[in-house]
Amino acid sequence: MPGPGLWDDFMLWTSRNALASPSRTSTRPGNKRCYSTPIELYRTVNGKPRYWKTINPSVFVSRNNRIVITSIPSTTSRC
Repeated sequence: MPGPGLWDDFMLWTSRNALASPSRTSTRPGNKRCYSTPIELYRTVNGKPRYWKTINPSVFVSRNNRIVITSIPSTTSRC
């Protein structure tokens, strides 16, 4: 994701990535499903991308309504 940007845009971008290509999924209590995938983040230093860190957003989705309940940015998955 190009940056800098707004936090909401960043969370939308990470949530879409986790839902499109999850590396981990799990069924959660309350008829929910969790999706997560590692996403590598880079910073531009002297015009070159440099690895910064990896996050594992956890996106919780209602199984019956098919809507995102919440998306949590973290370095570890909660799925």
